[in-house]
Amino acid sequence: MKKNIKMKENEIHNLEEKLNTALNSHKNAEMARRFLMAGYKQDGYGAPEGSAINGSFAFEGEQGYYVEDSSGKQIGRKAFLETVSKMEEFFKRRAKRLGKPIRFIIKPGIGGQHTPFQGIADVFQVINAKMGKISGEYELGKDFEASMSQIVKDLNIDWDQIAVIPSSKSGSTDETMMVFVDIFYALLKHQAIKSGADGEKFADIVLDALHEVNFINGKERPGKDLFKVDVGRFKTDSLITLIFNKAKTLGVSREQINNIFAKVLGNMFFETTDRVEQSRLSAFIHNSGLDKELREDAPGFGAMFDNVGGRWTADLHMMVFLAYHGLDAEKYWKIRRTGIIKVRESTHVGNELGNKILDEGITDIALVVPDKFFWFGKSNEQNFNESIWQNGFSNLIAVSESQWDAQKKHYANNPKRLVINMSNASIPANSFNVFKIDAPDFSKLDNQSLASAFAELFTLFYGMTNTVGISLIVRALNQAGYTTDDVDLNDLSNPATKIVQQNLYLRQPYVELGKELLEKRLKDLQEREANNPGAIEAEFERIKQLARVGKLETNIDGLDAPFPSMLQNEYDLFCNIRDIIRKASEFARVNERKLVPFIYLEGDKFYNLRDYLISLGTEWVMQGTGDQHISYQQVLAQPQKYLPFIISFVTEKPLSGKPAVGFAKGYLDNISPHMARDFFAEASYRALTELRANELGKDRCQGLFLRMIDSSKNIDMLKQAARSII
Repeated sequence: MKKNIKMKENEIHNLEEKLNTALNSHKNAEMARRFLMAGYKQDGYGAPEGSAINGSFAFEGEQGYYVEDSSGKQIGRKAFLETVSKMEEFFKRRAKRLGKPIRFIIKPGIGGQHTPFQGIADVFQVINAKMGKISGEYELGKDFEASMSQIVKDLNIDWDQIAVIPSSKSGSTDETMMVFVDIFYALLKHQAIKSGADGEKFADIVLDALHEVNFINGKERPGKDLFKVDVGRFKTDSLITLIFNKAKTLGVSREQINNIFAKVLGNMFFETTDRVEQSRLSAFIHNSGLDKELREDAPGFGAMFDNVGGRWTADLHMMVFLAYHGLDAEKYWKIRRTGIIKVRESTHVGNELGNKILDEGITDIALVVPDKFFWFGKSNEQNFNESIWQNGFSNLIAVSESQWDAQKKHYANNPKRLVINMSNASIPANSFNVFKIDAPDFSKLDNQSLASAFAELFTLFYGMTNTVGISLIVRALNQAGYTTDDVDLNDLSNPATKIVQQNLYLRQPYVELGKELLEKRLKDLQEREANNPGAIEAEFERIKQLARVGKLETNIDGLDAPFPSMLQNEYDLFCNIRDIIRKASEFARVNERKLVPFIYLEGDKFYNLRDYLISLGTEWVMQGTGDQHISYQQVLAQPQKYLPFIISFVTEKPLSGKPAVGFAKGYLDNISPHMARDFFAEASYRALTELRANELGKDRCQGLFLRMIDSSKNIDMLKQAARSII
């Protein structure tokens, strides 16, 4: 028996049972409130009283797809099947109302609300290409209207055959809701055009009306009051009437406006908490009265659980595919539940893999996947790295099968580096520490078999992470002189409980560490704009000027670059970037750190650059802002292992900002997605080199931040500079 299981089996089982037991504050309201607080420097779990902390594996409590009530009734199963049924009915209802099927499904989401969904979508697309397209969207700086227009053309469909499924518990996640508003605007515009109106002017009127409703004297209304149309201010309590009054110059009737909203919102299904005080998406429909006006054309709603974090949401995302393809949802659910039972009994292959990582002291993992499974690999990269950041952590990187040859040198003849191979690549055990996962030929499966295969795979990788996460907590407890018997998860003041909470793999306290810096900067900018119109435009011009000269910031002594004014031409800039890469690579090598390019760029421009850098042998290339919600958690938790090289590509022609309309926060009012992306990049750098450096010391928290103009010439320049060094 493996030593990890032999030495810690009882401790691991004991802690796992506690994590899977419903929280009980014993009527202590303050303790119940603290249970929910799981962010940076907070001492809770992110789970409500009455629910287990580990919602993905729990069989008891009020939340989770596999929980039972006190009588043994499968209430989790009921919630899962009912949501799939609602979604399936939604697709059928829309097809009947429109006289044609939904052919293009868009799911806005960031981090865990994107990666598992895209991982599933890419593989289903292989065998369902003729049915249409299902895609997740998360990128700031992407021209969504142009992208959607191209897909509408390619599929030869109408704009009313597009369904949108925004995924956000609060309906206020900044990046997700900025993307959602852009997509909402494009749909309003094109439906208005179909009705004979000026689409752009109509969409502008709608957003301006929502802004006016939700902001009074420049201040955003309290969450519970968002989207309420006040009779005293507008002489109506109807949002559609308000928009009609504002759009009279366009010559559109109230009936036309109602029909536009019926098609745009009727084709939406909101994955959110359907309570107006907790979700802005819910408030949008219920507080505005749109639910009563649109009736059967109002959006559908599907619940999300507080105790199932984004990176564990495979079941939530699978619902779309089960519903859209009319599959047997219960069969999928049973496979998942059977697998979860095995994980909890420590008899699943996921436990075996997790114990191998622990017993062999694995430091780095390559998950080699078929090319079509890259986003599935990324979802497990996220699940593992965002969860496993404690002392004793490993770093997992998804590697496409076609890129393995460029990466294998990092793993050959090193027993501390593991290769999980679920591809067809031949990876010999005499040269690599390899764990083979036999996966079926997915191109030959039908939809139901494909869903079942995903059920098995997600259980395997979630089980691996769960096994490692629990074991690392037990280690931390034992090292501090405690056992799991000392832990009372219902008492956050208990010293042993504090160790569990501080090492809890279900938390991700550093993911949005830079958000406070970002918010302060944007609020200051909005205040300047209010007092000095044009301040936002001037600030973006300042950023562009820094990008034009390739401005570098770093807290590494000796890794300096020429002062920007000394750069005379493009060759100077190339030499400067080449020298920066050379010095950074050498610094990383000497200090045994993993150099991690973290690139803020969108679409094929990013994917092509990433693939090129990986082909040169770069181990890990991340994208902002998506990976900011994924693996940056591990980088910030264990910064001494990494050297982040943050590169923000700044466009000369930014997308226009949209008014804040009650979804993304007010500080993003009229902020271009390109500008927000650059601000996120700088906030990520400062979270490392200022906030974490203040806690751990500058020498442990080092990095670089480079701005460049987004142009094909500069992207090629970066490639050439990297090739000459790497």
